[in-house]
Amino acid sequence: MGLIIYYDFEKPPIGPVAGIGVGFASGVATGLITKRVEYGLLVGGITGVISGLLGHYLTENTVFDKSGHNIHGWMHGARRVDGLLWFDGRAYVEIPHSPLLNIRRAITLETAIKIAGRTDRDMYLVTKGEALSSMGLGSGTGKYGISLRIGGEWYPLRSERLWWDDIGKWVHIIGTYDSEEGIAKLYLDGELENSMRQTGLLDVNEEPLLLGMFFYGFMDFFRLYDQPTTDEGATRLFEEWKSTRRVS
Repeated sequence: MGLIIYYDFEKPPIGPVAGIGVGFASGVATGLITKRVEYGLLVGGITGVISGLLGHYLTENTVFDKSGHNIHGWMHGARRVDGLLWFDGRAYVEIPHSPLLNIRRAITLETAIKIAGRTDRDMYLVTKGEALSSMGLGSGTGKYGISLRIGGEWYPLRSERLWWDDIGKWVHIIGTYDSEEGIAKLYLDGELENSMRQTGLLDVNEEPLLLGMFFYGFMDFFRLYDQPTTDEGATRLFEEWKSTRRVS
């Protein structure tokens, strides 16, 4: 499985680090650039498109990517609480676009959440504008779900299980899609919850990836892969999280 981004929301190593700066700001540069970055934004007077190696500065508001691809993001109102990320229904995390996020053939989204209560809006655990796929909680249906954006249309896959019944509990969620096999699957706590037949390449765009839009609760981590997972793989990921998780 190809891990593209991984955030566990621990406090980042504050200070200057080197990484690929595509998507962090607008500027023209080649070679090595060293500028200060606040909240993931490049501070400086460069214009155009950034390419090459960027030396950027991580702050307490940075969400640090542990995948090795250095697609770091920043928090808008979200707070760290004992290594978890707290969303109050208005906060979110913004992940800048990267060419690595132009995922079309297969995708797996993985997270673990603790819902604090009901809201009157759909809660988007991850979304990227009108592209790729999204994962969230339906306010009207009370169901977990993922939606695939293919050919300009949304194709939703929803759970039978109601998230309303899981308020105050930790839930491990995986959504996966394989265009070659023509199937999308939704897993809750390592068990297959629902699946649907679907084909076609995922739509892509250059919008940022957003975590926790309108979400009310805690998020333990988020991972995104450019490959599908299997029933056995989903169970293994859940068991690994359960055995090492820092939460109860």
